[in-house]
Amino acid sequence: MLGETGRIDRMQAEIDRARGIAEPLRMTYVLVVLSDLDFAWLAMRGRFAEAERIIAWREGLAAGESIPTHAESLVGARMALGLWQGRAAELLPAFEEFAAHSPFNMNLLVLALLVRDGRVAEARARYDRHGLRPVGDDWMSVIEHCLTAEVAFALGLPAVARAAYRWLSPYAGRVCSAGFSLAMGPVDAFLALAAAATGELRVAAGHADDALALCARWEIPLVARWLRGRREQGGC
Repeated sequence: MLGETGRIDRMQAEIDRARGIAEPLRMTYVLVVLSDLDFAWLAMRGRFAEAERIIAWREGLAAGESIPTHAESLVGARMALGLWQGRAAELLPAFEEFAAHSPFNMNLLVLALLVRDGRVAEARARYDRHGLRPVGDDWMSVIEHCLTAEVAFALGLPAVARAAYRWLSPYAGRVCSAGFSLAMGPVDAFLALAAAATGELRVAAGHADDALALCARWEIPLVARWLRGRREQGGC
């Protein structure tokens, strides 16, 4: 809850406290959840070596434990790391493979990775073939609407962006995440992209300013750098 609502300092304190309880008791699933919470913030701060150690621990865990959706979670962790390392292209084959059989909306994640890698023409061709699966109302909804806004901004889809903006508006000031996993920065950053895609540049600039203030407060400079690049691209 603290992570989703942007109270990151308190979240980190609770992670450390809970880990101190869970490790001596070998509470594996609790430690998995805590690693998911910790991991994305390390990646957004550029603390890649620490994030890599968590991935290595999770991969070792996969060999000896049965944890629901563990494979998808590992792919998501690699995505979070690769995005901020500038390695989106390397992640695409794994996501393409998962898209064929995963219950999650992997087509949207593939589109987002193509956009992040600057392969807009490929993203457009994929969108023309597959469209965007309607986003549900569950623990993945916030991040799916955020990524939808990013894809709509890159591909020039104002109607899609407008719908994403309406849905995301109540979540301003909160974290773009899938529950406790795959945090990607402030929702406000994606509201800025959605508004820019509809031509509301003044509104977009306000959201972008709010997002950059949150990036500074949450100490996630890589997200701030990405958003500044999108502002230059979108004129907001």
